[in-house]
Amino acid sequence: MSDYKTIANMVFTNQAPTLKDLFATLFLDIYANIKDGVEVSDEADIKELRGYPEQLDLNSTLRRFNHNHFGMNSLGSLRGNNNFRFSLGDISDYLASQQLKNNPQIKKVVLRALEKKPYSVIQYSTYGAIAEEIVRWRNYWAHNDGFKNASEALVLQSNIALILKIYPDHLQDKINGFDEYSEFINSKFLESILEILGVGLNQNIDEEIKAHLQAETSQRKINELANMPDDVDQQLSGISYDTLEIIEKVDQLNSNFDKIEGIIDSLSVQISTISSHPQFIKNDALPPVDSVLNDVTLADNNQPSEEAYSNELNELTIEELDSANNFLTNAEVLDSLMEMRQKIKSEMKKKYSDFQNWHNILMQPLSKQLVYFDIESAKAFKEDEIFQYYYASSQIKGTLLDMPNLDERKQTAMKYMDEQLDRYWPDIQELLNKRPSAT
Repeated sequence: MSDYKTIANMVFTNQAPTLKDLFATLFLDIYANIKDGVEVSDEADIKELRGYPEQLDLNSTLRRFNHNHFGMNSLGSLRGNNNFRFSLGDISDYLASQQLKNNPQIKKVVLRALEKKPYSVIQYSTYGAIAEEIVRWRNYWAHNDGFKNASEALVLQSNIALILKIYPDHLQDKINGFDEYSEFINSKFLESILEILGVGLNQNIDEEIKAHLQAETSQRKINELANMPDDVDQQLSGISYDTLEIIEKVDQLNSNFDKIEGIIDSLSVQISTISSHPQFIKNDALPPVDSVLNDVTLADNNQPSEEAYSNELNELTIEELDSANNFLTNAEVLDSLMEMRQKIKSEMKKKYSDFQNWHNILMQPLSKQLVYFDIESAKAFKEDEIFQYYYASSQIKGTLLDMPNLDERKQTAMKYMDEQLDRYWPDIQELLNKRPSAT
């Protein structure tokens, strides 16, 4: 495994085009959605984002999210400054101000102009915060000949991991090598850091655990066979039970590693909120990493008409407007389902002591089916091929098919899964409905 310093350097060198492409594509998509409802300043800087990623300047690209590009007459009048401008990153703070709370109609006009499916002002704030953090750490990296310790690299990794997690689904296919870059950040980069911090996860840990258990079991069976009594059938039956217990242990261990991954994801989110560092250098006068593309002409913007937005206002409250655009990406929905899986496990285990991970209707394969195959009802979920595989206990194979009480075990699995569908489907459906594609 490459050391974390080498990989961190790659983020700002040979992997930088993808990072620039992520933010440029995102900003341009937001801009295309809101430009008719706002006034635009410094449009030439936005035009530069139309270039090839390898030709863009990283700092300039990221700063679009925190540059005061936009204005609205209503906000300018309210603040007594017709030249008032705001950025995507700070508009959420303006909307939360007491001045806007006292003028709810103006707030509704602003929300109508800026919140276009699947975006919300809260998301703009998050994008801006991440962009600012990456700029700060890029500057630190450039002025200090790289990172000095793994914790510094972890802050950078966490911010990039977060933007990948919340990146709009409809834009991912537009990014050349999105999946490969995600693997680079979330596996290669993260593992190189965790290795130094002493909490590294072996990439093939599950296989190692299974191999260890199998070897341990094989040795035990050899010892048992060497001392096998006359009741051979009874001993063989015991081996079958042992094998089932091993499978259960492996499944439990897999669940534990899922928890570890969840902790790491939470750590990434928490670290991304860090806004300062004692060694940060405020000097923005850095030599560009690469050249800037020549200006590319964009179509002229139409001047906004706030009156039009005002005329379109309906009876929606501000809270309803905020929630209406509170969309989640597929990755975020999957994370939420994994959290719900733990809740289901805890509650079902309290009720049924023999409840196992393969009884859980939100085990990872089933959760992925829910997210990526547009399952819209409990009935459709139950009829899904993967669901039926576990519902019928088809994972029980080989010598395990000969174990006593097999039919009873299968009926128990069906009972537990049916109960979960009745009990938890409304919550699952609510999560699935938070995707833009569901509205």
